[in-house]
This record gives sequence, structure tokens and C-alpha cells, in this order.
Amino acid sequence: MRLPAFLFLFLPISFPLVFFLPVAHRRIGLSFLSIIWYVLANANNLTGLAHVAVLVFFSVIMAYLPMPRSVREAKLRTGVWIAIPLLSLLAARLALEYGSGTYTYPTGLLFIVLSSVSFAVDYARGDTLCPRNPLELIGYLLFFPVLTVGPVLRSKQYFDRTEQIGFDPEAFCFGVRKYMLGYIKRLAVAAVLMRAITEAEAYPGPSVIIAYAPCINHGIKAGMDQVQAEMKRAVDSGYWPLYRYNPANKEKPFTLD
Repeated sequence: MRLPAFLFLFLPISFPLVFFLPVAHRRIGLSFLSIIWYVLANANNLTGLAHVAVLVFFSVIMAYLPMPRSVREAKLRTGVWIAIPLLSLLAARLALEYGSGTYTYPTGLLFIVLSSVSFAVDYARGDTLCPRNPLELIGYLLFFPVLTVGPVLRSKQYFDRTEQIGFDPEAFCFGVRKYMLGYIKRLAVAAVLMRAITEAEAYPGPSVIIAYAPCINHGIKAGMDQVQAEMKRAVDSGYWPLYRYNPANKEKPFTLD
């Protein structure tokens, strides 16, 4: 199955299976679904999949080490726990930029790194506890809705929300609709971006692409799931005009979208 269709259909098809499990095992079921989703989504990127496997294994090992015997040891452990995922992200970037083309970013690598760092910080502060089963922590790191549409969930939020997974038909339909709508919007934005990148690469000379990416720090009160609407408002109001200048087009080098 092609990757976009798979990502689009996986949640509404697989998630209801969780409700056939006893309540106490539903979080484990959700973790298994997340792991299966991630492996299938990166089946053609074994190098990236191995990178994420090592990163997740490291996070699990750090989470279940015996309690530190001193404050100094606790601080050192937390520093290592935060530094290694960030360094692995930097190494991935260097491999992608200067490697021989054998490495490709795995799906949601940045979200996985940030989730690992978030859990390390929360755990060090005492804001969260390690779940009884390591699979639950792996499920948090690979939670597929976060890896596809974001944003990063704090571990306490994830574990609190998945403690007692119940079924509310109205809420479930609303969630699936939001998920599908968000993914469709991401595909639409990606199509526009790929068109700009294709045109820039085709030009026989230097090319520059300047893009506006709304951030939560911009004060988007409606939430980050409304960033596409925010971008549309920015364009419609003239705050961020969409235009192209292509010298190769002699008749009309400048176009305003």
C-alpha cells in the first residue's frame, strides 16, 4: 500500500480494535498498534528504522535504570538522557546532508526525539512515573497520531488520557474526522511546497524559497491544528503574498498566486 493512503486509513481501521480488549490492556494494545504502524510506515527505510529502534531502546533503558544514589548522579543521568537523542538528531542531519545517500529521515524522527527529551525532563522533575510495562513507554514515543499531525504530547498528558480508554461514539467520530481533515490539509500543503521545490530545482542557477510556517509562539489562539487556516488568512490579508519570480519565463517572469 502506498504510504499516504496507509497513513490516512490506519487510524480509523485499527483503532477500534483496541476497544475489544479489557480496559486494563487497552494502552498496551494502543502501543502495539503504534509499533506496527511505525514498522510498516518505514518498511522501505531500514536504516532509519534501525536508528529509531536504537533511540527508543536507549530511552527505555534510561527510564528503567535503578534509582540514582545521589543528586549528582541524577543530574548526570538526565543530562545524558537528553543529550543522546539530540545528538542522534544532529547525526541524522549530518548523514542526510553529507552522506552518500544511504540515509533517509525516518517518519517523525523529530517528534520521537522531542518526546524522549520531554519524558526525561518530566521524569527528572517527578512530574511523571515510568509505566509498569516498557511497551507503554514505547507506545508513547511512537504514538502515530502525534508522528503524523503533531504536536508533541507531554508524557503525563498521554498516560493520563490513555489510563482508562473508553468508547464515546461521538467523540470517536469527531477525532477521526479531525485526524483525516488534518492529514488531507497536510497533503495539500505538501503539494504546494513540492511544486515550489520542483520549480526551484529546475532553474539553472541559484534559487531561493521563503516560506511562512506559523508557530504556537505567534499566538494562534485556535490551536496548532488550525495552522493551515492561519496561513490562508495570512495570504488573503496580504500579510504573506504568494508570488513566484522565474527569470526563465521570459514572457511573464513574475506571477502572483
